[in-house]
Amino acid sequence: MAAPLNLRELSVSRAQQLLFSRQLSCAQLVEHYLARIARFDQAGAALNAVIRLMPAALAEAAALDEELQRAAHDTSALRARRPLFGIPVLLKDQAETAGVETSFGSVDAAAYVPETDATCVVRLRAAGAIILAKTTMPPWACSFFSLGNLTGPTRNPYDGARDSGGSSSGSAAGCAADFAVLAVAEDTGGSVRLPAAWCGLVGLRPTPGLISGAGCSPLLPGQDTLGPMARTVLDAAHLLDALVGFDPKDVLSSTNVLAPRPEGGYASALSKHSQLRGLRFGVLTQCFGDESEAEGSASNATARAALSKLQDAGIELVEVSVEQLWEQVAFTSLYVQEGRQSLERFFASRPALGFTDVASLHVDPAVELLKLLQTKAPALASEDKKFGERLRAKELFQRRMLSLYAQEKLDAFIYPSAKTPAPLRSDIESGRYAFDGIPTNTVIASQLCWPAITLPAGLTSSDGQLGGLPVGLELMTPPYSDARLLSLAHGVEQATQARVPPPGLD
Repeated sequence: MAAPLNLRELSVSRAQQLLFSRQLSCAQLVEHYLARIARFDQAGAALNAVIRLMPAALAEAAALDEELQRAAHDTSALRARRPLFGIPVLLKDQAETAGVETSFGSVDAAAYVPETDATCVVRLRAAGAIILAKTTMPPWACSFFSLGNLTGPTRNPYDGARDSGGSSSGSAAGCAADFAVLAVAEDTGGSVRLPAAWCGLVGLRPTPGLISGAGCSPLLPGQDTLGPMARTVLDAAHLLDALVGFDPKDVLSSTNVLAPRPEGGYASALSKHSQLRGLRFGVLTQCFGDESEAEGSASNATARAALSKLQDAGIELVEVSVEQLWEQVAFTSLYVQEGRQSLERFFASRPALGFTDVASLHVDPAVELLKLLQTKAPALASEDKKFGERLRAKELFQRRMLSLYAQEKLDAFIYPSAKTPAPLRSDIESGRYAFDGIPTNTVIASQLCWPAITLPAGLTSSDGQLGGLPVGLELMTPPYSDARLLSLAHGVEQATQARVPPPGLD
């Protein structure tokens, strides 16, 4: 009697190996993940990562099984045409799905049913992926934490008392808990990378515009971007390959002209630049946590241990700092200036929502940014007397960082993705982390509109409550260098071998 298949933490390549060798059917794979979701997300002390299952997932899987049967023994054309064939994917509820509720994390939109799919959904299905479920998020992606979610907070798979991060809360918790092979998230200020870092994942923020945002709720046009979450860099690259491309529905997707997809795709290009010896990384010293606090000290120790492994692998690490870094980040932030206008333009384009203004939304007190949009945001960004000055300061910030990159002859900047591990929900609820004091470093790449990727650095080794929590390292490179960034990240991943799955989910 054959031993049962080990389906824990399947990669894209391993899943497809099983599917194409007929050891496993697409329907069986979907049933496996549905059973995990039922066990760990919908019963008892649930993670609360999934807001709804996609009703057609099993039917889509059965159709793919029939497609594979018709391909008989020649599957090469099918593999080329459908690179994510049979791969179950989690989708942040920020992307519209035709005929299936899309709430954007908001109680106000709980009954909204779009008539058309977001472009990312169309592309995933064209690539052969199965959208298994939609994942939780705070209302309108307006929080770095999961509090305020339509269905309640999303728990961290490594410690249920801690937050999973936001705004891609469910995508991170679900992918870490192995509810699917891949997850689609979205990043404006760090909503891919922060929850990925706190949940022990790879999370990529590509250059804005590589992936079409059509059919997704916006916050800051020009800074918003969808991005992959995965358990490895290679799988993140596979997902990116399926999502990128010009889309006439999104003018910003013209970025693809400036950063064309590498020949053969991002995944196949990984090995071309993964050699680490001789590389030079700039370590941003202002991104480490406060050593006087237990959380900062624990995070720093894990990050520095990973950096030491990179030195052993031949990378030259150069400590760098940016004059008035956090003052520049704060002044060039445009959430309040542009967020209200952006959302209200989106509301107006969708009459079925039944509302057109931010002021009419129900707001959980924990979602500070949404409160700010209701109380302090101008109707038009130009009404802020310093709006033009902020835009000029943002351009100057970008030039200063590029100058430092050139002056130090860097291949990438590197720094902890956050200054602490995932915080306790009780600390968030008590107001310890106000909107202007959230311990994330992801905002740097967001304000610069540079691509960045977070990678697992390892788990904290402190005793007590701070033991065993994921810490992320972030790599950042200049715009349009996404292929190079992924290759560097792949090399770093191989050198550190730092990811540890969450305990207790077998």
